[in-house]
Amino acid sequence: MVVLKAAVLRELHEPLSVEEDVPFPQSSYGSVPVKVICAGICGAQLQEIDGLKGDPSLAPHLLGHEGCGMVLEETGKFNKGDKVVIHWRKGTGIDAPRPTLDWGPIKHGPVSCFAEFSEISENRLTKVPPYFPDDLSCLLGCCLSTALATVENNVRKGERVLVLGCGGVGLSVIFAANVNFNYVHSVDKFMHKSMLAGAVGAKGFSVDIPRDNFDVIIDTTGNSDVINIAMEHARGWRKLILIGQGKGKLSVNGLFAGEGRTIMATQGGGFQPDRDIPRYVNMWRNRALNGYEHIITHKIKIEQINDGIALMREGKAGRVLIQFD
Repeated sequence: MVVLKAAVLRELHEPLSVEEDVPFPQSSYGSVPVKVICAGICGAQLQEIDGLKGDPSLAPHLLGHEGCGMVLEETGKFNKGDKVVIHWRKGTGIDAPRPTLDWGPIKHGPVSCFAEFSEISENRLTKVPPYFPDDLSCLLGCCLSTALATVENNVRKGERVLVLGCGGVGLSVIFAANVNFNYVHSVDKFMHKSMLAGAVGAKGFSVDIPRDNFDVIIDTTGNSDVINIAMEHARGWRKLILIGQGKGKLSVNGLFAGEGRTIMATQGGGFQPDRDIPRYVNMWRNRALNGYEHIITHKIKIEQINDGIALMREGKAGRVLIQFD
């Protein structure tokens, strides 16, 4: 297969290279050929570009772990033409082996979607109805599914929640907490994020950590200073949830974690694709996910991917979606 167009990480700390006629590995056991409809840019990709995540020695390689696509060939799990959520969390199905180096000059892992076409491990795809929105399917690949699962599994209805950071994941957490009937106060260093936070359900916003009562603190920044100030200023909290960050990577002041308080790190919030995506489809049918589109601030073409990444780094975006023709 030849990928007609893709964004390639050729060198760390450099813009992605948007290339045409990129040679692509042949199908392997357990991989599924997919036409990518749209893909989200996650903070994890920025970390990969910066050499803070993944294996830098694998460059040049493809990126992207959140998307929506269409299956191109019948497989054991899918029919040709099935619409699927592309997700980084493992679901059911074959866990395809990582491509070997002799497959071609451009490498990739079990899931990549910054390309018009991709070969994706069967267990990183979950079918959704053909009428299910493309952009919502994409969000369920990572940011919104992580947020919904984190809130469902850790936050009681009616609790007061303090959300740190209003990027794509932060906005998704605010939205999910609002769906869960929680009062949400959001914090971000950029004052203009207040409108985005309000659009997805935040009742309060500030650039400084408020000295107020909260039951749960959810951090999406990975910034030790912000987290420690939040633990000090917020009163009465019982749980601090660190999304996408292991505690070993942060200097979290354990003195604030007294009796009855929990500090926990989560990857994906405990999201289980085969169990949860059908539930989220039903929630959408019942209008419980109305307003999700406010999480998305920009829709771009693959040629504009570096502009989208710049918007994220400058704090001018929520979720940025790449749309393919």
